[in-house]
Amino acid sequence: MRSRSVAVAMTLSVLCAGGAVASYVRSARLKSEAGWYGARADAEAKEYTVTLDDATAERQLASFETRRDILERAHAWQRTQLMFVLGSVGSALAAYLFYLFFRLRVQLVDASELPPSGPLNPGGPTPGAPS
Repeated sequence: MRSRSVAVAMTLSVLCAGGAVASYVRSARLKSEAGWYGARADAEAKEYTVTLDDATAERQLASFETRRDILERAHAWQRTQLMFVLGSVGSALAAYLFYLFFRLRVQLVDASELPPSGPLNPGGPTPGAPS
């Protein structure tokens, strides 16, 4: 017999862990894309130093702006990842506590089914009573 609360907490922990992994993957992809835009902006900056063309400078600024937007989204995914990690750890801790409460409840039920024995009478005859 299992406790339903333990199963729910463990399921929630696994789901949060999966969400954290998915958030990490999304953040990593966005960081990679931002790195590409950064390299592109650097190349446009080098081109501008050679040509001194205003259109090249505008493209460079647009690349940096796109990179900044992408990095903002990547940081949002990192915050989401952190929340999922905290949720997963909290759920795992709750599952463990629910498991301990479940074991305690089972032990209390088992103890209540034992025959009563007083502190002076651990199951033997009462002292001074006729045999």
